[in-house]
Amino acid sequence: MVTWAPMDWKLYQTVGADQPDYSLEAIVSGEHDDYIRQYAQDIKTSAVPIYLRPMHEMNGDWYPWGENINGNKPEKFKEVWIHIHDIFEREGVANVEWVWSPNVGEPVRNPTYPMNAYYPGDYYVDWLGLDGYNYAGSRDMPWYTFEQIFASSYSEILAVSPDKPLMIAETGSDETGGSKAQWIEDMQSALPIKFPNVKALIWFNQDEDLSELRIDSSQPALRAYRGLVNDPYFRGKID
Repeated sequence: MVTWAPMDWKLYQTVGADQPDYSLEAIVSGEHDDYIRQYAQDIKTSAVPIYLRPMHEMNGDWYPWGENINGNKPEKFKEVWIHIHDIFEREGVANVEWVWSPNVGEPVRNPTYPMNAYYPGDYYVDWLGLDGYNYAGSRDMPWYTFEQIFASSYSEILAVSPDKPLMIAETGSDETGGSKAQWIEDMQSALPIKFPNVKALIWFNQDEDLSELRIDSSQPALRAYRGLVNDPYFRGKID
């Protein structure tokens, strides 16, 4: 999985999403075509099967390509997605699966536009994805179960394209506000019954950023996660 985020990361640390150089209009106008074309060629040369997730969480307002940032609107997002996809197609890239990955909505947040407003069409997407977290104490939010976080958005995204495979492209849980081990065990119980269309799941695990979400933030959480990945139902689906 490669999450492709068009922005200046160092600048993001200071000014955040306000980066007009990486607005959707700037991308679709061709300002970054040379970079995109080279990236496509490099992926093709690698010959490695890649799940490519460009401009994730587009229905949020925290990235330069996000909702209502830098003048962005859903129609422009679709144009940009198709523009990038077409460049890859012209370059003959055959080792990419395209992952379209919005952020969950209620109860975590209330997005301005529905997910389907951003969907570029079945021809341009191979996988659907959803990002959602139980941030709880780390962001002074309520403690939400996996089911509470994803249930509404799961139904919404399946309505966008019912036949596409679906992944949980990012998830994780804080330790503060409840039992993280129990959260993982509840997720293990809920996925086969409540979310049968989920074919893959990726846990966000990073040492320096959002370290409270790490798999090994506690020994009970790590044991619960090991139980999840060793469950025959999930073997090969969890990373």
